[in-house]
Amino acid sequence: MNRLLTAFSILLLAVSSATLAVRADPARIVARDNVTIREGETVNGDVVVVEGSATVKGRVRGTIAAIGGSVTLEPGAVVDQDAVALRGTVTKKPGAKVGGREIAAPTQPQTGLAPAGAVFPEKKEKENSQGFFLIYLILLALAALITLAMPEPFEVVADTAANRTMTAFGGGLLGFCVCLMLMIATALTLVGIPLVPFEMLICFLAFLYGWQAVACNVGRWLLKPIKRTARSLFGAMALGSFALLIGLGILGAMGGVGQLLWLLTFVFILFTGFGSVVLNAFGYSPGWFARYRERRSVRTDGAEG
Repeated sequence: MNRLLTAFSILLLAVSSATLAVRADPARIVARDNVTIREGETVNGDVVVVEGSATVKGRVRGTIAAIGGSVTLEPGAVVDQDAVALRGTVTKKPGAKVGGREIAAPTQPQTGLAPAGAVFPEKKEKENSQGFFLIYLILLALAALITLAMPEPFEVVADTAANRTMTAFGGGLLGFCVCLMLMIATALTLVGIPLVPFEMLICFLAFLYGWQAVACNVGRWLLKPIKRTARSLFGAMALGSFALLIGLGILGAMGGVGQLLWLLTFVFILFTGFGSVVLNAFGYSPGWFARYRERRSVRTDGAEG
């Protein structure tokens, strides 16, 4: 389940880095892959690798950092600032130069019985289970808030995700691009800089709200055989989120094609939900209440018939 935490972190990192790029040297950010700076190549900025390792043969005019991997500096490599490895090691070969500090922070215990960087399955399994329950508790809290405070607007968003899925997905992609451009445009003005964190927060909440809309539809589909599709909004979201998290976890653990399916499924869920939120302004678009009442009336009449 650490993949889900990483994915949400990358989402926020992508939004923030796109905003900061207009005011500083751009950073190269890579997730779940290894990076090599070739001999003769120069990177004007920082290099950050998440869940991967970095090998430098050329020059980095900034900091090279690997989170969940190691940093290797080949002969002739030049790093103007720091070389950092979290949950890994920094290897500096003869002839390599580092202008700042060399920082290595491995989290696994290093003793004479196990080499540095060894994997301990028990600890990794415990971290995965903790990550799963943390994400699920956050989603349950959000489901409870939606059920208590805004059930009717949420129904509009969930209905769009269920009946206009591809439209919502396309709207999500377009809406996300517009949000990024709006943040960059806001950051270009000194007056608008304080608004950027607020815009990022609204964007992130829209993704979470949209996730719940997709999860609600999945939960209702699973509850359909026991004829509880319209009775418990909270139950549908709770069951749907659990099913989605378990399904994504299984795909991510398969490796290869499974990880590709994990990525495609995760992106589809996020942007379908985000598009449903954007198309309905969180369910508060003009006429939403009348449309919801009409659908509920039709649903009730169908159940009675």
